[in-house]
Order: sequence, then structure tokens, then C-alpha cells
Amino acid sequence: MNLLLAVLVALVPPILLVGSIYIWYFFVGEVAFDNTHPTQKIRRIVGGWISVFISLIYTRFLKIPFTEMGISLSPLYVPILSIAKSLVFILTLYLGPIYHSHISKRHLFDEAAYSSTTRSSPIFLSTIILSPLLEEIVYRGIFLGILHTLTGKTFSSLTVGTVFSDILFSTLAFSTSHIHHIFEKDGNMKRILPQLFVTAIFGFVSTLLFDFTHSIAGPFVAHAFCNLVGAPPLHLISEEPPLVQKRLWAVYVFGLVSAVFEMVLLGWFRSV
Repeated sequence: MNLLLAVLVALVPPILLVGSIYIWYFFVGEVAFDNTHPTQKIRRIVGGWISVFISLIYTRFLKIPFTEMGISLSPLYVPILSIAKSLVFILTLYLGPIYHSHISKRHLFDEAAYSSTTRSSPIFLSTIILSPLLEEIVYRGIFLGILHTLTGKTFSSLTVGTVFSDILFSTLAFSTSHIHHIFEKDGNMKRILPQLFVTAIFGFVSTLLFDFTHSIAGPFVAHAFCNLVGAPPLHLISEEPPLVQKRLWAVYVFGLVSAVFEMVLLGWFRSV
């Protein structure tokens, strides 16, 4: 099948997922746009999982193998290795924030995600576990599984061109699907641009982890970690003494360069 046509077919599950968020508007009104409302968070979780169930039926109709969607547990070592490789990568990438939190005695975790008021709430459960799992199943597993199968590709036959197209289309689908948050930001596009930028970067990284580890398990763990920790606090480096700032920038750069090197190795030895 033509690549662009395959992309259109693969976009059905992401559209269903986003639609599952706002279908509640017809039942509960404006509260459907409140992303911080605990009850609405539960509704979104329920709607999201219903959309995933429908999407999985859709993949059965398209005859997409579970192995190509990265959601198969056979053989078991594939998801286990995916988690191990992704954890090493994401911890290396976050060497700067980890070191920064150590020397400044600052909590590593994002306060909004890990505060005592949210740890036992549906918001925490959704942000750290359910939302990352839903999004990795849909935007990496199902979306790329459909794309690979309909274009005659498998994990073992991925080329540089295939990986590039995966990054392009999966990242675009993942980042642009977050534009709906404009309804929660009073229609102010500028307020969601940073979020779109961050989701695009993570979509890029997660797609590579999926393609190179052959499972959604690793991308899910990396996604959950990033949601828990938040974006690297680069803006706080300037608050440190000059000598400490230099050390921090050195660790941040070292972590970034090392993570890029690790990703190259993952791509080179992706079948191991």
C-alpha cells in the first residue's frame, strides 16, 4: 500500500483517542474541557481505554500482528530488554537533572505530578501510568504497527528511510493531537506551544525506542518517567554559583551526547 494512504489508515486510532476525550462534552458540558477535574480525569481514562479496545478490533480487521505492534509478550525477553535499554537511555539523558537535584537538594520529581495532594488521586494515576500506556499503545504500537504492515515492513526489515518516515508521521500525529489542549488554555495558542515542542521531542525519542527495541514496554517506561520528572529544569541553572553552573552544563551536555551515542548503538544492534 502507498505510504500516505497507509498513514491515513493508521490515523484512525489516534483520532478515536482524541475524540474519546471530548465526547463527554455532550454529556457533562464545559467540565469536559477541565483537565484537572478528578471526575473528568476518570471519564477520560474510561473513554481512552474504550477507544483503545475499538482500535485493537480495528487492527484485527487489518490483520496487524501483535508482534509488529510491540504488544506481544512472546518471547518474554523482548519487552524485558526493551525496558532495560530504555531505562538506561532515559537515565543517561537525564544525568543533568539527576545531578542537579543531588547538589541542590531539590526534589527530582515534578512537583505538580508528585505532590502529596495528587499521589493518591486519579490525576496522578492517569499522568504517570494510564496516559503514557494509552498513548504508547496508540501512537507507537498501533499507529506504527499499521504503518509497517500495510507498507510491507517488519521490525527486522526496517531501513533508515522507514525509521525516518516512522519518526516523521508518528511524531506529527503525537504532537499535533495535543493541539486539543488549546480548549483548556482559553484558546491561547502561545500557551500550548511549549507543550507541543516537548511532545514532538518525546515523540521522536519514543519512536526510535519502539523501532529499536521492538516493544512498547520500553517507550512506556520512558514516557512514565518523563511525566513524573518533567522537563529538565534548565531555567534553574542560572540560580547556582558560576562554578556550579559550569559543572551543571558539562553534565547536561555529557548526558545528552552519551544518550545520542546510546541511541546510535540501539539502532545498530537493534536485533540484539
